[in-house]
Amino acid sequence: MVQVREQVAMWQIIQPDEPAREIVRRLKDGAVFSPKQIFDIHGDHVLAVDFFSGVQLTYRDVDRMSSVVCSKINMLGAVAGDRIVLAFGNTLEFVISYFAVLRQGMIAVPVDPDWSPEKVDQILEQTETRIILHQAGISISKAGLNSEMIEYRNLILNEPADVLDVTLEANNPVAILYTSGTTGSSKGAVIKCGRFIENIVDYGLDLGVGAGTRFIVSMPMSHIDGWTYSTLQPFLFGAGAVITPPFNAQVAATFDRVVADGGGNVFVCVPAMLSGLLRMKPRYRKNIHGRLDFVICGSSRLDESLKDAFESAFGAPILENYGSTEALLVAYYTKDVPFRSGSVGRIPAKCTVRIGDDGEIMIRSPYIFDGYYKNPDRTAAAFRDGWYLIGDIGTVDEDGYLFLGGRKGDVINRGGIKINPRDIDDVIASHPCVVDSATIGIENERASQDVYSFVQLSGDAGDLDEYLMARLSPELRPLRVVRVPALPRNHLGKIVRAELLALKIRFEHN
Repeated sequence: MVQVREQVAMWQIIQPDEPAREIVRRLKDGAVFSPKQIFDIHGDHVLAVDFFSGVQLTYRDVDRMSSVVCSKINMLGAVAGDRIVLAFGNTLEFVISYFAVLRQGMIAVPVDPDWSPEKVDQILEQTETRIILHQAGISISKAGLNSEMIEYRNLILNEPADVLDVTLEANNPVAILYTSGTTGSSKGAVIKCGRFIENIVDYGLDLGVGAGTRFIVSMPMSHIDGWTYSTLQPFLFGAGAVITPPFNAQVAATFDRVVADGGGNVFVCVPAMLSGLLRMKPRYRKNIHGRLDFVICGSSRLDESLKDAFESAFGAPILENYGSTEALLVAYYTKDVPFRSGSVGRIPAKCTVRIGDDGEIMIRSPYIFDGYYKNPDRTAAAFRDGWYLIGDIGTVDEDGYLFLGGRKGDVINRGGIKINPRDIDDVIASHPCVVDSATIGIENERASQDVYSFVQLSGDAGDLDEYLMARLSPELRPLRVVRVPALPRNHLGKIVRAELLALKIRFEHN
């Protein structure tokens, strides 16, 4: 088991010798690097803290423990290039296991223990996983595959291990990350070492990440944000991570302690988390106003009213960003980039964005992935003439700020009239009793689509239909407004379309 130390908040501030910049330079020049170099540079600085258990690990601790895990999986015959599934929640064991896999040139495949068995089986079958390293208390169907199951707690981590790290080149995969799959089956994006490190180093330098940065990680570690900010983003800058379970009521209720006692000063989140913290803030016992350096927010739309309310209540700027697992970061704010209403941020210098004839955002940059694992058809469909198609529609202004108009696939075709559902949801959201809303187009027998809006209300809202009638032009008015207890969203705050369709069917049967 990991070692327990007495004070969670004991962060030793050191000055890194800019190893992050040097690693990017070396990888671009065709050279290599070894994670061992970073472990040695930052030694006794704290890399990761499990806030609720009070356990903290230094770079030296993770170096030693991950080397033992390395030796165990090597004994099972795993070699560089093998896919190793990591089935963990938000734990220090995930961090240790990830670096063990990285150091041997193997490819980590993070899997959330809460994913459906069908999704996990699909991933195991596609990746032909050599080893499944997992936390206690979970059951994974191996679907007849020749995979070795290793329960982390059965490893003895106090044994010395002499492990020779492989050296990583720019083209080496460092992970296969499976997308959320809200509109279909998930895809495994292959994340290459050089591209990923260049992106997070460029972003980290723009943000001013350093040895004093402590990322609060409440995003699932199977997601790119949870994985990034619990492993390589702090690692490359000599920074640290304060790890909590995936965001829930307990995390929201103790957030003041995570900041004040745990030392977290950069919160990584989606907008729904900000709403949860605002609701909980009156109960906090510790004053954390101004204690966060900034908040990184992405993955779904951030309403300006929520942004303003949070910044006022917590005294911290929200720096929105935009990207995807495949493209990494496409636009973002830093403290030096002035806010522009409606924009998700400014496009960085190395990234080029073009808007297609259909309004779709097309991207070229040195960060973009080059394919989905064993999925050439979906890889080919993701590119057009060398440009990556991110699936959103938007615009770019003369100063390089990016504005989103929604998902391309969400555009509603109502009798030949193209409707952006966001135009309807903005009006619905302006009603004082509306808590949440989502509008979709549903196919009808006339080779067109009907507009359905789903709303979560905080009161009676008996005047909602009249309210919308007065404010929406005829082509934008929903055929039905369906009142629901809550909208189906995944852990990133994104609407799960299949569940909306099920709600529509249930509504019509009642």
